[in-house]
Amino acid sequence: MKKRVSIPLLICATGLIYALLAEPPSIVRPSEPVVSLQSAPDSYAEELSLVSFDTSGARLDETEAQIMYRYAASERTELSELIRRGHGGDTGWVASAKRGVYFERENVMRLENGVRVSYTKRAAEPRDGRRERGEDGKSPGTGHEQVGQDGVSVETTAETEAMLLNLNQETARSLAPATLQRGTDRTSGDALFVNMRKQVATLTGSVRSYYEPVE
Repeated sequence: MKKRVSIPLLICATGLIYALLAEPPSIVRPSEPVVSLQSAPDSYAEELSLVSFDTSGARLDETEAQIMYRYAASERTELSELIRRGHGGDTGWVASAKRGVYFERENVMRLENGVRVSYTKRAAEPRDGRRERGEDGKSPGTGHEQVGQDGVSVETTAETEAMLLNLNQETARSLAPATLQRGTDRTSGDALFVNMRKQVATLTGSVRSYYEPVE
């Protein structure tokens, strides 16, 4: 007598063989974002260096970056380890950050993570030996310092964690608390505005200053 094969048992055996032979499914962890075709960049470059010139052949600005991703649809470019140099005015200015986003339509650059903007201005020390006061008549902690020592150039450096750089106007506005340093003097505040053309920096909000004594 032949034994009948149980249909439920046959189905279970078939499923077990398929489970053993089939490739395991891929697992997408929450920490690993899925990149769609729409979010993929249109162009990519490493160790990028761009220089712009005016009609006379003089340099206008320079942009350096370790990595660049450009997204044509949204008209933006993402940069890492970037340096932006402007050559307007007498001495120009330099802005750097760990990363940034350039918005082409507005000609604005958002800098983040270790933002640093610096410029150098020559200014003579007042005859009475005192430091120049701000426009409000108060101490130069308001960010209106325009002093040097005997006409020697002194670098002014602004540091913050987020900043908007308007390339048309050559101005910078911090999006986080900032510190302004000129020589050995340091001033910090809640917000910072820098006019690179005029080479003037203004701190607002809760302003705190530290000055080296003048001998």
